[in-house]
Amino acid sequence: MRNTLVSLLILLFIASTAGAYAQNRFSKAADAAFSDQLYLTALQKYQKAYSRVKSNKAERDRISLRIAECYRMMNNTKKAESSYKRLINNLKYIKENPRVLLAYADMVKVNGNYEEAIKQYQAYKELVPKDLKADIGIETCKQAKEWMENPTKYDVKWEKMLNTKEDDFAAAYADKKFGSIIFTSDRNGAKGRNVDNWTGLGFSDFFYSRKDAKQAWSKPALADDGDMINSKANDGVGQFNPRFSGFYFTRCWNDPKKKNGCAIFKASRQGVKTWSEPEMVDLGGDSTWVMGHPSVASDETIYFSADLPSGYGGKDIWMARKDKKGGKYIKTNLGPAINTEGDELFPFIRNDSILYFASNGRPGMGGLDIFFSIKSKNNKGADYQWPATTKSGTSANSEIISNH
Repeated sequence: MRNTLVSLLILLFIASTAGAYAQNRFSKAADAAFSDQLYLTALQKYQKAYSRVKSNKAERDRISLRIAECYRMMNNTKKAESSYKRLINNLKYIKENPRVLLAYADMVKVNGNYEEAIKQYQAYKELVPKDLKADIGIETCKQAKEWMENPTKYDVKWEKMLNTKEDDFAAAYADKKFGSIIFTSDRNGAKGRNVDNWTGLGFSDFFYSRKDAKQAWSKPALADDGDMINSKANDGVGQFNPRFSGFYFTRCWNDPKKKNGCAIFKASRQGVKTWSEPEMVDLGGDSTWVMGHPSVASDETIYFSADLPSGYGGKDIWMARKDKKGGKYIKTNLGPAINTEGDELFPFIRNDSILYFASNGRPGMGGLDIFFSIKSKNNKGADYQWPATTKSGTSANSEIISNH
């Protein structure tokens, strides 16, 4: 009898150890993927790890938070909201981790439920009264409601021929007469067949469309007959320089076994769909640095977004100008007038003096809103600095371009 009891205890120990080992294996793999910004991979592994954690409530809560964060980073705001909501019902957990309540309020606001978002910001403010993010969140929700009731003069027209159910974005003019565009899409027909381990969506490529005599857009087609600007990697968010002699674009790698980055490339178009071999613009760093979304001024100064050391938090907007002596690019962060603790993305420089960009770190309707800022001369008059424009009633140094 004693031998039988000992055997049972040994079996129970082995079983519990194996369960803990499996739990650790999935959790560690998920944590590694999350650290490498492979959010789709991390999400799948966290879901497996969660199903194996039954008695460890602290670990279940930690994994639940990471699942919500994965959805947020993948821009699946609906599932992010519902995932955060599961955690905020645990009052003890929220008191110990109030930032989760703030994240939930942000997702509710992004999804357009401004009244509920205000309630959640107020609940967060009770827990962390000194954090101004609660006040900013409440104020922006009130502003968003007013903007919805009083739309501006801007009218957004949906172009049926250009759009699909997939993501179609970052359109840029493709000729001097502004009769054609090149844009990014992950629609069927893109050369990259893999799934992006960050977003969970298909790889993107460049597509081309032009207006006919009746000003109607043609059916978009791949903008590359070879394998130049469209490759098996993620290619997108490109823009010509003002002379339309050089095309700058973003290329991101997607190796599931390591942390991947993005870089800016330059190519020239030799025909409508024929391109030169792209060359990577050397902005320093290594293959893990994330740099992209280039916009080019008349002197070939590149404005781009990047998550680099010494930034202000999240992705910032930088500029890079070639040194006349050495020929190397010198990077400059555009500073707190433009950049925030959130993300600043998709810069567009117009007439070398007006910068349009997207931000989720400024008062807006939730998520990424479009802002602009105007250069002003410094005291010596020798150069330009950001910004000149401020929005009345806010501390922002850049003004929102549209409220609708």
